[in-house]
Amino acid sequence: MNRTVFGESVVGASHVIQKAKCQDAIRLTTIDDCEIIAVADGHGSKSCPYSSSGSIMAVNTFTYLMKRLY
Repeated sequence: MNRTVFGESVVGASHVIQKAKCQDAIRLTTIDDCEIIAVADGHGSKSCPYSSSGSIMAVNTFTYLMKRLY
């Protein structure tokens, strides 16, 4: 079975206006015939300066655990 999996994180209009970086994360992983897709939405506010790191940690941890369970 052929399939195409893709994803993209796009900076929203308010982030562009405020010159804030995107705090979202996405990770796509394939194991054998299984696709693992992880998405984390950052807080998107200046009061949460580590939200970007948290989003990355969340998708990495999720895919790691799903690989182990698989």
